[in-house]
Amino acid sequence: MNANANPTPEYLVEHLFRNYWGSAVASLVRQFGIQELDNIEDAVQESLLTALKNWPLREIPQNPGGWLFTVARNRLFDNLRSQKQFTEESESVGLDSDFAPYADTDTSRFRTEIPDDMLRMMVTLCDPCLSRESQCALTLQVACGFSAKEIAAAYFSREETISKRITRAKQKLLENVDTSTEADIGQLESRIDSVLEVIYLLFNEGYSSHQDDRLIRYELCAEALRLARLLLTSSAQNRPELHALTALLCFQSARLPSRLGAFGELLLLEHQDRTLWDRQLISEGLEHLQDAATGQTLSRFHLEAGIAATHATASTYEATDWPRILFYYDRLLELQPEPMILLNRLVALAMVNGPEVALEELRSSQRLEQVENHYLYHSVIADLYRRQGDYDAAMTHYRRALTTAANPKEREFLHNRIEECSPLAEVKDQNRTRS
Repeated sequence: MNANANPTPEYLVEHLFRNYWGSAVASLVRQFGIQELDNIEDAVQESLLTALKNWPLREIPQNPGGWLFTVARNRLFDNLRSQKQFTEESESVGLDSDFAPYADTDTSRFRTEIPDDMLRMMVTLCDPCLSRESQCALTLQVACGFSAKEIAAAYFSREETISKRITRAKQKLLENVDTSTEADIGQLESRIDSVLEVIYLLFNEGYSSHQDDRLIRYELCAEALRLARLLLTSSAQNRPELHALTALLCFQSARLPSRLGAFGELLLLEHQDRTLWDRQLISEGLEHLQDAATGQTLSRFHLEAGIAATHATASTYEATDWPRILFYYDRLLELQPEPMILLNRLVALAMVNGPEVALEELRSSQRLEQVENHYLYHSVIADLYRRQGDYDAAMTHYRRALTTAANPKEREFLHNRIEECSPLAEVKDQNRTRS
């Protein structure tokens, strides 16, 4: 939990929503079935509202997560009874026994059963009756508690579009899914690509959060790495792309302790204290990267892990093998021609051939229109101009980036950049006048 020693009830409920939503929904789906998904989400939501109402008036429970889960389960039970949809057969599930939420992760009864509630629900939601995008959007919302806004940010889409996609996906899933059986190991193997993408997006949201108050959500990064490691114990353990994804998550997790400064400010790679990097995680990542090299598979995870490994193993920022990173971005762009990859490639290109070359390529590119309203687009352009010494142009783009950056830490970073550029621009103007 946050370092806040005396959290307010409102803060605590928000924290629990962010951290326990997926676990609570997954555990209830395991007990009541995926066909009750809407009722389960309503019950978990109602438990949070009950906490918001009651906790300010009473002492906060010693186990607030368990309290919320018990209230949600009981509320679901009552709702189903009132709807007269609950049969005696359903009651045999064991509702009267003491419930131990979040500890029910090793209760597999059969060899074909997926031994984790969260992973099992992710496999269930990645049903082949849905498109890949719908599978991932639905899983991110239901299993991971993401908002439509956060999912839209991951796909560079509109929030309204994502909301409609999730609604349609949920309806189609409930119409087609076999509610008489649970997702099993066989389904995991056939749906592994979608599951890996969800884990990848889960980590990305943790690494660069779209929440207004937090730049890093460590719990999401930890959960994504846990799920990847868990898959390595399953029948999918020999898949090269799984090892590549795990390597990527290890390298990125290793750098988390250095991404924020002493006052919580965002630190770019060149300013990070590399002594804070987790060497054990880097070693684990290198082992998985070696395992990922078996076979003929080359996924985006391989290439991104290669980029992350190059950064993680460089002794200093200046010693980074930028030509190698540019090579990986070139291959990645061939595999995934996405605008954000192109934007990151421009950064690597500038490090190898200079900012002028990168700016020239940017001007001729037609593929960045999709991200022109993203703050990173203008932030990258601004940095290229700053490195070129054109501080007026740099400030123009930093200011444009400010208009779309939502996170306070990112806005603080952009303000600082503008303040750094302002006196340099004045000096340059004075020199130009004298000459």
